[in-house]
Amino acid sequence: MSVQAISWAIEIDCPNPTSKLVLMCLANYCDKDGHAYPGQKKLAQDTGLSVSTIKRVLIALETAKLVTRKHRQRRNGSRTSDEYFLQISKVSKCDLGTKSKGSSTHDPRAHSDLPHKAKALFEPSVEPSVTDGDKSSKAIELNLIEKKLREAANLTHSPNPMFLDLSPILELMKAGLDLDREIIPVIKTVAAKSKNKKISNWNYYAAAVKNNRAEQQSSGEVTQIFDVDAITDSRWRNGILPTIKKRGSWPTYLGPTPFETNCKAPTDLIEQLKQALSEDVA
Repeated sequence: MSVQAISWAIEIDCPNPTSKLVLMCLANYCDKDGHAYPGQKKLAQDTGLSVSTIKRVLIALETAKLVTRKHRQRRNGSRTSDEYFLQISKVSKCDLGTKSKGSSTHDPRAHSDLPHKAKALFEPSVEPSVTDGDKSSKAIELNLIEKKLREAANLTHSPNPMFLDLSPILELMKAGLDLDREIIPVIKTVAAKSKNKKISNWNYYAAAVKNNRAEQQSSGEVTQIFDVDAITDSRWRNGILPTIKKRGSWPTYLGPTPFETNCKAPTDLIEQLKQALSEDVA
């Protein structure tokens, strides 16, 4: 992956989300010289688009002179994936037949125009509260948020460009949910339960966080910070463990989950709690 290519693709102001998505996906496969070799089926798989749409967008990107393509063949004469070369030195608006109303200066992770398979939980999308004039601080904050989210969801090395859109999570933070106490623990629990399930964007995790919050409110659970160390052994065994087995989710007020080394639960209950959180609730 070329950081330069990703940065270049982010700066390009495309008039529609489909072309932007394909361009960023190509950039994700680029080497340091701007060359990429993904097949069209792979691009379709990564973006959630059809192969026919991928073909159409690639032609448009070539027409806009943002990408050049070279057909390749194996030694036996059969076709293999094309070689793509991204014109990284060209940073301008992407003219694909539709005029853009203006250039975009925001970080696409804060309010991306990438297509979603599900609608965002809150409308309209909003950016985190960062001073408008301090773009550097804003970028650093987004980097830290993205790092925490990817680590929690075991997506550190995921090539899927859909996860560049952090807006579903940022919506939750804007609504008052704490990233470390109320969002990250739920994402870790969901990730542990969904190892064999393909999750395509942050909307899935955001919905789980929202559901967890609703459950807490309906059950009257206290969500503010309190001393987890004060929970008695008896309460862990006779109250919390049975509740976890029934619900299959980890309340954020308990702090770190059993999948973390600093979980506050009794050591001999950790495996039982992990098993309860890894099983699907009927």
